[in-house]
Amino acid sequence: ESVAITLTVNQPLITPSITSPATTCSSDAIRFTVGNAAGDTYRWTLNGGAVVATGINYDIAAGSLAAGNYILGVYGENGSCSSTLVTQTITITDPSTLTIDTGLTGDAVCEGETFTITVSDTQSSNTTYTLSYAGGPQVKNSSTGQVTFTLSLATKSDISVVSTPSGGCNSTVTKTINI
Repeated sequence: ESVAITLTVNQPLITPSITSPATTCSSDAIRFTVGNAAGDTYRWTLNGGAVVATGINYDIAAGSLAAGNYILGVYGENGSCSSTLVTQTITITDPSTLTIDTGLTGDAVCEGETFTITVSDTQSSNTTYTLSYAGGPQVKNSSTGQVTFTLSLATKSDISVVSTPSGGCNSTVTKTINI
């Protein structure tokens, strides 16, 4: 006597790839994407733990992960089959800290008087600093972690400096200058 057995053979799953930068800033939102999505269900893991997201994309909100190294993983599922887990190490870094020293008593200056500010940065890589204020933007480069700007104001104003390092995270500092 013979018995008929029916087998269903599923198509092999495509091993997914992760499309994203390997380094990002803790202050930035970032999206990781399955680079070769094939219609499977994708599961994302962090540091080898439980599934943290399902879908083609995995979004990390700004400020949700502390600075450090993490192992991001993704695998596909279709029916009872799973693909190989693919991992990527990601490095999260914190932005540097900027300070503005006006050298002015009470951060106050007379209307139209010229003064110089010193911007100090906790990092010292090749960085572009952009000063924004009522007189227009000024841009300078420095690799020492310090830069100076000379300006004058007609009224009480906020001045802001944004640092853009060649490799790293942008930072911003704002200070009110009294007249």
